[in-house]
Amino acid sequence: MTGLHILIAAAVLLAAAAYIVFFQIFSRKNPADLSDRTQLLHSSLFVYEADISSGAKWIAAQDWRELEIISRDGLKLRGRWLENPGAVGPKKAALLFHGYRSMPHNDFSLTARWFFERGYGVFLAEQRAHGRSEGKWICFGARERFDCRLWAEKISGLLGPDARLVLCGVSMGASAVLMSAGLGLPKTVKAIIADCGFTSPAEIIRYFIKKRYSMPVFPLLQLIGLYCRLFCGFGLSSVSTVDVMKRNTEPPVFFAHGLADITVPASMTDENYEACAAPKRLFKCERAGHAACSLADRDRYFMELGSFLREHVE
Repeated sequence: MTGLHILIAAAVLLAAAAYIVFFQIFSRKNPADLSDRTQLLHSSLFVYEADISSGAKWIAAQDWRELEIISRDGLKLRGRWLENPGAVGPKKAALLFHGYRSMPHNDFSLTARWFFERGYGVFLAEQRAHGRSEGKWICFGARERFDCRLWAEKISGLLGPDARLVLCGVSMGASAVLMSAGLGLPKTVKAIIADCGFTSPAEIIRYFIKKRYSMPVFPLLQLIGLYCRLFCGFGLSSVSTVDVMKRNTEPPVFFAHGLADITVPASMTDENYEACAAPKRLFKCERAGHAACSLADRDRYFMELGSFLREHVE
């Protein structure tokens, strides 16, 4: 075999390896359902079993209204809306966007009920390529940000121009709601809550390659970016949460991150927080892993969040 043949074979193998990694990361797969104790046993969140189980049961017991929208790229997206009949004063709503390969009742087991008991209507999105929503590819916020804006417009239409909306996301959902701030959100959106969000699709994929796959970032990242453009229709560097936050003077943002998070490094929330030009607050929890701030330090988390909402929304 000549040197040229060796180079060609190596290039083919590298391209194939990059496609396998791309497919593993971006393709739709059934998410873990933490309301199923068997699946919860295999999760780092098992230590919070009582809270997750209680929250999932509360969510399942409510009388949800099914909602649908059509995304900019033609996907049928679904979510559930829970109106709050006991609310007084201006109508308030919390729009909750779950994380990567997760489900609403996983990420918002405590948060959904907390908002409802505070007088908010609650909307649970099922992100594209998750649950009952259409979509083959997970887009790490690059396309989900447009979905967030559409859902905000949908709920604003239900509640009227005087409504007060809060966009709340966890992990990929956090990055999506932060990125949506750069799209011209409805005036009804009064605050954003972002728990363990990342800085950009490119940076979180770079982190995955190094930490999960132990492979060289170059040229793997560049090849994965090429597949993203070919199959998903976006570039990994097409949007940066940090850049959006630099331009965001409103709405105010509540950032949260667990310092024991090994899925999305807490330094990424630090970057997002430092860049944000809007009024902001930063919550950190020493012992919380990924997506666990509201579980690991429940009382302090909701005390800080309540204070933030009283200042900027209520």
